[in-house]
Amino acid sequence: MAAAASSFLNSGLAVTIASLVQARAAAQVAAELGQSILLLSTPAAAAQAGGGWFAALIETLHSQGKNSVIGILDCGSQPGWVLESLTLPLHGVVFSESRAPSGAVVGERLRGLVTNAGRLYFTERPMAINLIDFQDEEATVAFLRREWHHG
Repeated sequence: MAAAASSFLNSGLAVTIASLVQARAAAQVAAELGQSILLLSTPAAAAQAGGGWFAALIETLHSQGKNSVIGILDCGSQPGWVLESLTLPLHGVVFSESRAPSGAVVGERLRGLVTNAGRLYFTERPMAINLIDFQDEEATVAFLRREWHHG
């Protein structure tokens, strides 16, 4: 995971996804570019769809040989979701410290737990292309090719 995270931090390829179709399309284009990609769940997805669903999506991609995918679960301002994410095969979390009660204190402790587990910890959502409205895999691939080859 550390090598993939380093590659992402250098490349900056990141997308917000809400479906396997979107995730597969993004992983395909990133692979064409020879880069890792950060797949970011929708905002506060841990509270909506649950971390298990997002982890299953990432595991599905890995089982299909798309190992350059880095799955980041947005836990909103809920520390409990961050803790649950540590039981899941994910690469990191977004925790909105500024909106959480006792955010800085709680955030410091959570950051320690998450990073000691070898995972990425974000206090704000990384900049990412939003793919939430895309439903067709081919159209998503074409869009990302244009964005990343000319962006």
